[in-house]
Amino acid sequence: MWVLTFIGALVVILFLARLAVRLFVVFILRAAGKALSEQPGQQSSGSLADEIHLVKIDADWDEMMVRASVTALEELGFERVAAWKIPELNDILVYGFIHREKNAYSCIYDRKGMVFEDFFCYFEGDTFNLTASNSMNAGVLDPMPGRERVSCPGKSVAETWAAFLEALGNRQPKTATPEDLQPMFEYAYKSHVAWRKGRGVTAQEVKRVAENQGREIDEKQAELATKKWNDENASS
Repeated sequence: MWVLTFIGALVVILFLARLAVRLFVVFILRAAGKALSEQPGQQSSGSLADEIHLVKIDADWDEMMVRASVTALEELGFERVAAWKIPELNDILVYGFIHREKNAYSCIYDRKGMVFEDFFCYFEGDTFNLTASNSMNAGVLDPMPGRERVSCPGKSVAETWAAFLEALGNRQPKTATPEDLQPMFEYAYKSHVAWRKGRGVTAQEVKRVAENQGREIDEKQAELATKKWNDENASS
């Protein structure tokens, strides 16, 4: 039944879906599109990892797929921090940056040639409070309470940064340091997943995921997908 593979896709969506670090949405939404095109009856796991680990790698910052994004960020005043892969998410690549003057971070995500960028900062606690993303899937899933997001689907790096700064306004984020980016990123994911598993997904979110992929599903299909995902990911 297609709905089962769709759930596996939704898992990936929920991955970056606003972990405050938008990785979530892009990674999963792409999987959703793939899942919807698979053969009926083919199943995939709907289990969402509770946490992730960024493994530092010696990446090629001049690699063709990310070169333009790296250049654009550096022209905006960002400095390179490190590059990582995430084993729990099929080794998606993350290139981290810091903007010392604005106390902000940025990440480039590269998943088999699918590239997008995020900007984020924090005001309190141990995770990101404000995020801007130019992912084409930005805004598809509901945000976690207490997290501000700016959705700029398809916008350039410079346009997304401008939108982030506009949303930031006169507020002063906590001091950003290169050492904090990795643990904050990992915690942002972990906290978002805990919230998502406790809250579950809604039928409306499932329908938006399908629509984002150019698919139409009816209420019954959306409800089946919702129940399946929530049953497999319910917090214990």
